[in-house]
Amino acid sequence: MKQTDVNMMYGRQAAGRKNPPTLIKKIITLIIIVGFSALIMMNLLYINGQSVLSDRDMFGAVAALDFSSYKFSMGGREDYAISEGEFLSNSDLPIDANSNNVPFGNFRVGVKIGFYRLLSDLASVPLYVKYEAGTQKVRISDFSTDGKPAVLLTKITNEMMTTAGTYGVLVEKDDKVYDTLMLVVDTTPPTAKAVDCEVWGDDNPADMVFYKNLVDCSPVKTVVENTPDFSIEGEQIVHFHLEDSSGNKSKSMVSKVKIKFDTTAPKIKGAKDRRVVLGDNISYKKGVTVTDNRDKDIALKVDSSEVVPDKLGTYNVTYSAVDKAGNEASVTVKFTVAKTAALTQDEQLENYVTTVIAKIIKTGMTQKEQARAIYTWTRSNIGYVNHADHGDYKKAAVLGFKNRVGDCYTYFSVAKSLLEHQGIDNIDIVKIKKAGRSNHFWSLINVGTGWYHFDATPRVGGGNFFMLTDKQLLDYSKKHKDSHDFDASLYPATPKS
Repeated sequence: MKQTDVNMMYGRQAAGRKNPPTLIKKIITLIIIVGFSALIMMNLLYINGQSVLSDRDMFGAVAALDFSSYKFSMGGREDYAISEGEFLSNSDLPIDANSNNVPFGNFRVGVKIGFYRLLSDLASVPLYVKYEAGTQKVRISDFSTDGKPAVLLTKITNEMMTTAGTYGVLVEKDDKVYDTLMLVVDTTPPTAKAVDCEVWGDDNPADMVFYKNLVDCSPVKTVVENTPDFSIEGEQIVHFHLEDSSGNKSKSMVSKVKIKFDTTAPKIKGAKDRRVVLGDNISYKKGVTVTDNRDKDIALKVDSSEVVPDKLGTYNVTYSAVDKAGNEASVTVKFTVAKTAALTQDEQLENYVTTVIAKIIKTGMTQKEQARAIYTWTRSNIGYVNHADHGDYKKAAVLGFKNRVGDCYTYFSVAKSLLEHQGIDNIDIVKIKKAGRSNHFWSLINVGTGWYHFDATPRVGGGNFFMLTDKQLLDYSKKHKDSHDFDASLYPATPKS
């Protein structure tokens, strides 16, 4: 057979074959690709029956969302499901609503977001609902895109509405349950009113408060913009602004700040000479307290190293306290170790005083209110007699508490013991001695507003003698036979009113 015949034969056979049309091939190929793509997207979109959201990217934003102020995370992290009411921290947020940067990501995630939004649109439930933290209330209608009734199954708490983040939310509509997202964003800066204030020079500037009427739903810190010298006593101008936990900043504000320094030592109260029984355990801090004009918690230290509890004798015990500024106070008293527990005069007086104080002094009273209560109790509970021992106010006070009678020295002594117990500053005043007239005793007290006269002794001529000025007392004295004639040069002057 000739070669030409062979070629002609094969050529006829080749020409006689029927090849599938090119269009059909393309259709079959497209169906296979679409099918596999659908399977892949369904696998990405649903895991164990829950819809899931993975790392967002720009492709998803373009295909599914219409907002340019959100940032989508990138990276090859594993898919995760958003549970009902779940909060996602900033590092896990599907959408970071406080960023203006939108980077590109990978294609797979974008397709998944677009497909998820497609299903959301078909269900007439929005992919997300956005609220400003702390300023808006949830409306059921926000979770339905076509106006049809919907039921919000997830309980929206106040904490969710005031904390920036993304939350999974369940919505029931048309007898079906859908999951969607609630975005709580915080884009509102704090607002407040700057105020003039006083601060301690050794305080941390970050802890100083230069404002009032703060409005913000998240924690706020103070940022001092200038560098005032808080080591100098006096007035400083402070420029500052407020910044919340979402990074929102308030406008710059100005406050006049008065810098002051603590030079006042703590006050130790209740430390006194005591009598203890030989061999007994001694409670040194019983009844002893320490207070300070600035610090709330001051440690009270006791040095009882000299005391020998099983040996008769009198020993020194020292109480001390130091405040934050380094101001120190100390009081030294004597502890007597004795065979019996017979009460000393001081112990008897302490028992009487503490009993009365417990009845008349209430928590929160100012020193002036305490002084008024002492004045009223003494004036009302001691009867007047013409004679009492003078010279030892503690002895006179014990007799006054015990017998409830005495002369002006008894009234003076009882009131003084109560004032001393409460730490109210007082000075003894004695009437000028002259032949043919009686003595008289009273006090000057200072409750933080200056020295004033304090006389609890009732008088036949009547009158109120609680916190009188020099002029007020001397005017009364002139009208009542020089009842309060005193040498003003020996005592501090009172205010004029």
